[in-house]
Amino acid sequence: MPLGAGFFATGDLVRATGYAIRRGDVTVLQVDNKLERLGRAAPAPALQQGGERALTGEIVDSKCWTGAMNPGEGKTHKGCGSLCLLGGIPALFIATGADGVTRWYVLADNEGRSLGEGIRARIGERLTLTGHVMAAPDLHEFRVAGTALAE
Repeated sequence: MPLGAGFFATGDLVRATGYAIRRGDVTVLQVDNKLERLGRAAPAPALQQGGERALTGEIVDSKCWTGAMNPGEGKTHKGCGSLCLLGGIPALFIATGADGVTRWYVLADNEGRSLGEGIRARIGERLTLTGHVMAAPDLHEFRVAGTALAE
């Protein structure tokens, strides 16, 4: 029976159908409107502390940046990206290191939660943020204080 996202709890195992949107090593699933609860999932791998870092990059919405829109970054995408974040699409921080390699991080607050509305105004800007990098296999999270994004 198809259910909406409000019927699920953290840790539920669900069957979702949709299509993949890919950019490099990032894949986002555009989910159809049918989700089915299958039971409880095995616990997710714990995030390991990677240390405090200052990263320079840009806040983007994960759906458009991976390829749903072109361009999915920069000032020309600011309005669209802001609407995507308002709609609940997770934010990424795209940073290029001193080695020239571009890396992506799920952007979160110090507790690993969404930063909320405050970051929408900063989409498309080049920012340097300080926070903690957390990592698990195939997932990198950049935890910054919400105040770090204040203008």
